[in-house]
Amino acid sequence: MKKEELEILATPSQTTNVCFFAVSAPLLDRRVECHSRAEAVGSELFSGLYEFPWVSEVGVDGNKLVVKKNNSEPWPENARQVGQLIRRLYKEGIPFFSKSYIGALPPAAATPPAVKINEANVNSELGKRIQQVLKESIAPSLAAHGGYVTLVDVHSQTAFFYFGGGCQGCSQASVTVKDGIERTLLKLIPEIKKVVDVTDHKRGDNPYFK
Repeated sequence: MKKEELEILATPSQTTNVCFFAVSAPLLDRRVECHSRAEAVGSELFSGLYEFPWVSEVGVDGNKLVVKKNNSEPWPENARQVGQLIRRLYKEGIPFFSKSYIGALPPAAATPPAVKINEANVNSELGKRIQQVLKESIAPSLAAHGGYVTLVDVHSQTAFFYFGGGCQGCSQASVTVKDGIERTLLKLIPEIKKVVDVTDHKRGDNPYFK
């Protein structure tokens, strides 16, 4: 049976050398980051990406791929190469990740935020809409830096967030809030007028940017 044509949407970041690829087929059912060619062994996708000399870091989360490059060249040609690799593996039926690679991954563990979550507000209709935007538009870029963001409360037209992983203590966190999350939320969710970061960034153990 002939496979359906794979659709890939590439969205370069406006502030970093990162591009997000949304693929119409699942890549991996969990979030994984890869920071070197050695870490890529066992993944045809990651290993193939590191064949490109301009690739510095990669990560996946479901059907999303994040690629960070080490130069300032425009993305179109680089993104085309990524798309060709994904389509070739898919067409030839080559798994993006081998069973041994997946089996060697550490158990996925959710790190609870060091702040209290207002469950009622977070799980409200508005809260769920905000979380959907985070998942689709924000989380992939943060995952490329080993970080994540959690909605902890929403009220008075304000959304409150906690940053963890590589985002906690990151010197670019304020840029991420203003230029990334706030701009995106205010555009997609008119009920929100302000975004507040409640993270104690002084306690970050491994910030992406110090």
